[in-house]
Amino acid sequence: MNIIVDHREMKTANGEAAVYSPEVAERAVLFQQMLMDYSKKAIVLCNSEFMVHQMHHVTKISGIYDKTVPLFAKDRAMVDQAYSIAGLNGNEIITYTK
Repeated sequence: MNIIVDHREMKTANGEAAVYSPEVAERAVLFQQMLMDYSKKAIVLCNSEFMVHQMHHVTKISGIYDKTVPLFAKDRAMVDQAYSIAGLNGNEIITYTK
């Protein structure tokens, strides 16, 4: 099973792109380790380049770096790339943002 995680709308109250706090990142490591026991690959739609770097850091700590693909690009290109990596064609589970 492949998983697509959508963090594109993860924003602060004033609309800035948000990332995990250190406390949340610690919990994310544990959750990711458990989740990846049942998954082949996790594709993460990120809200910024900073989040891509944070995903690389967190997944290296959790030991799932090789199973995770964090993406950040123009919305349509990023979603299309995620679908391609996951092997999904013509699916509209994840929509394009406006």
